[in-house]
Amino acid sequence: MIITMRHVRAAKMCSSGARRFFIRNGLDWQSFLKKGIDEEAIVSTGDAMGIRVVEVAWPGAVRSKPLAINTTLVCTWGSVTDLLILC
Repeated sequence: MIITMRHVRAAKMCSSGARRFFIRNGLDWQSFLKKGIDEEAIVSTGDAMGIRVVEVAWPGAVRSKPLAINTTLVCTWGSVTDLLILC
């Protein structure tokens, strides 16, 4: 997942603190502002505040996925019945 400034703000963290985090961990702040950063780069720092941002980012991603998981649909065509399991 790509982490953006929106996720930092959702975690109730400020941009100046996030900027210091990037500098401290050798990450490119300007690139992050333009296109975000992969969550693995943040998690690999082991920094609790960075990991918190990633944790806050995930609920939004999960909700954006389709909700048709483990749904069963039965379709009948003439005398043939097909059972489709949507994942």
